[in-house]
Amino acid sequence: MRPLPLLALLLIPAAFAHLAGGEDRVIDGYRVDFGYEPEDLIAGQPAALSFSLPEADALWLRISGENVVFAGTLDGGSAILTYAFPAPGDYQLTTRFFQGDTQLAETTFSVRVAPAKRDIPFVALPLALGAALLAAWLLSRYSLVKK
Repeated sequence: MRPLPLLALLLIPAAFAHLAGGEDRVIDGYRVDFGYEPEDLIAGQPAALSFSLPEADALWLRISGENVVFAGTLDGGSAILTYAFPAPGDYQLTTRFFQGDTQLAETTFSVRVAPAKRDIPFVALPLALGAALLAAWLLSRYSLVKK
């Protein structure tokens, strides 16, 4: 095997969680890497969430806001999942990394999710049309009274 492909394979876990946002933490001597994409999380829009601790063989993850919205165990010490946060607000992503039955590290990351942007032209169009019709009707009534 040539050294370059081997080096590329070795670097995959180290670069796995570096996305638009996130952070690295050292917990109990282990480097926990968390990343997400896009940088601005928006309710109802899919987001890539990445977690990495190469020494682990399993990851337990809980996502909670006002309530728990996801909880589960993922295989491997590096995992990426696509998730759409159901509502705007602050969320906590609690992670526990395991090697067999031994917990290596636990930490909680926080993210803020923005509300979905409304499509203003579709909201404004009926209002503008209604205002134009009302103005036309009032103008016609004013013209009739003036005669």
